[in-house]
Amino acid sequence: MANAWTIGDLIRLEGTWVDTARDFAPFDPAAVFCDVITPGNITTSYEYGVDAALQRAGVGSYFIDLPATEVGEWSYHFWSTGDGDTEEFGRFTVYEVAFDSSSCIIPDDDDIIVNRDECCVICGPRCEWIFERLRAWPIIKGGTRVEWVIHPRFSDPKPYTFQLQFGRTGNPMADDWTDVGLSVVDTYFAFDDTKRVYGNFQWTHYRVILSTSLGTYASKPQDLYGSLPRRQWRIAREIERAELLRLRKEAGQEGYLLKRRLFGNACSCLDPQTKELNNPQCPICYGTGYEVGYYPPYPCFYAELGLSGTDSKLDNGQARGTINDAGRTWARMINSPQIFSRDVWVDRDTDFRWEIHSIANIAEVTGLPVIVKAEVRRLPFSHPVYTIDIYDEIPF
Repeated sequence: MANAWTIGDLIRLEGTWVDTARDFAPFDPAAVFCDVITPGNITTSYEYGVDAALQRAGVGSYFIDLPATEVGEWSYHFWSTGDGDTEEFGRFTVYEVAFDSSSCIIPDDDDIIVNRDECCVICGPRCEWIFERLRAWPIIKGGTRVEWVIHPRFSDPKPYTFQLQFGRTGNPMADDWTDVGLSVVDTYFAFDDTKRVYGNFQWTHYRVILSTSLGTYASKPQDLYGSLPRRQWRIAREIERAELLRLRKEAGQEGYLLKRRLFGNACSCLDPQTKELNNPQCPICYGTGYEVGYYPPYPCFYAELGLSGTDSKLDNGQARGTINDAGRTWARMINSPQIFSRDVWVDRDTDFRWEIHSIANIAEVTGLPVIVKAEVRRLPFSHPVYTIDIYDEIPF
């Protein structure tokens, strides 16, 4: 099923059941159900044999023809009881007007609109719907294979030219995306023969740039923490969708993620022999050790902050007088883009800047971290990171 539609379309939601013990032969479970969740978080439940909307197409095959009546992201969940108990997730997006792929063209810096009401230019549909899925099979020594699937409703004329790129942050707005090899035409995969990572941490991310005669489009960055089978991938997407809805509607605060630079040109404040920082308040690297310090802010990044406090006291022994050290707390976040220790989260409403420290996974799908809980510490207002401009932080 296509994942994007417009108001007025009739969308067919399908669920199938097979018996893995009998060569994946289709079968009918004892009872079949389907839950449909609207963009407004209204759930409608259907039961086969009770609700006429849920119909049987054949053995092990059930469907609902659903009219697209509301703009936004929908999700659905087929499930059953009895023998062969199973479940299947899916989601799709409904737009108000027909697709205009030109609205997804990668913007230049001069094209970025500052008005908060037009945030979709920066972090809304973007170009991600064009790439229905991106998968990567990492080979540490080199030879990583990256595959992609183009959305069936993408209608730009061929030829399609694809350029594989790699980066180290997962931030689509970062400036370290680098072309991998030559571009390929009208295909669905590419290889990276270069070894990209050393040490103990997997930094590498990939994305694909699609160029046509009408525009240039970017996929969502893909990390290398495993290529999920389709069912697990859909479960992970559903967990992420539900968490984002919860953060937006109820528990979260909107902000920006500043991804710390871990590579690049060393700052002049580093000791030439020990490579240690001589100036933690350096206005060039902001205490990171690399010029510029952080990548451009990733917008619309939500976090649920725990309770925090402060501790005012007379400092004995360090000659700082009366101090008011900011407390620390935890933040629940979606791990997309991938979060690293020492990244900084900026609260859009208060401009408080929180440095991320230890990170724990609280929701995984076959080892892939989807939701994390991080210890965060509010940086003092004297920290140079407060001099980093956030282009649309002033409310309108």
